[in-house]
Amino acid sequence: ENVEQYKSRWGLSSGLLESVSDGRSGEDSPFASYVLKYLRTNTKDAPVSELVQYVKTSVGNNSEQTPVGASLRNVGDEGGEFIFHLRK
Repeated sequence: ENVEQYKSRWGLSSGLLESVSDGRSGEDSPFASYVLKYLRTNTKDAPVSELVQYVKTSVGNNSEQTPVGASLRNVGDEGGEFIFHLRK
């Protein structure tokens, strides 16, 4: 409930060592598509861990790439999380 009060350092990338898709010409990449879909359709305040899990699962299940996302080590993370707040 109080994760916003602690420092948070997270990373999310479209893949690890494999080549990743840029998508079709004029369209978003699979990675960008699912990040945007989550942000556009989410109906509640949500922690970054929820976005990361959604993107990792959705892209991994629907493309040939596997996104990587987690809190970062040795850069000052204190167990907090960025919270995406809905616009009012």
